[in-house]
Amino acid sequence: MGGAEHGDTLPAGAGRLARAWLRAARQVEVLFRTAALPSPTQWDLLDILMERGPLPLMDTAAAAGISGATAARAVDAAAARGWLVKDRDPQDRRIVWLRVTPAGEAVHREVVAATARRLDTLLAGVDPEDRARLANALERMLRNGRGRPEESGAARPEEAAEWPGLRD
Repeated sequence: MGGAEHGDTLPAGAGRLARAWLRAARQVEVLFRTAALPSPTQWDLLDILMERGPLPLMDTAAAAGISGATAARAVDAAAARGWLVKDRDPQDRRIVWLRVTPAGEAVHREVVAATARRLDTLLAGVDPEDRARLANALERMLRNGRGRPEESGAARPEEAAEWPGLRD
């Protein structure tokens, strides 16, 4: 029975994609609960800071594609757990710099390792080119959702083999 017969107005394949997306999202949620992270937002901020080093709060929020208020709540919770430190800029007290603590580095290593193991399982048998296409499609969806479809940064097949958990 076709979806259109039952009022399904999604484009062809969209229902299948939505179900796969939601099921994959549940797998990620399980990973974060296992790693005792209260939110994927905190992970995103921690990961950005691990990659780029100390940043102002608003720059970190922009890199994550979230509002300053959302970032501030996530940062406060992560700081309460000892993963991040907030420092006032000595030249401009309005600016709050964020840096990862040793405890935050340990949590980051734990989550990266757990993510690599989980993705190895989820992506078993998926070749690097398909992994890159999947990453590109998901990144495009996220950019579209943020109203910025023109941004680049798509993964190349050779990069997919280098990503933790995306290796064969």
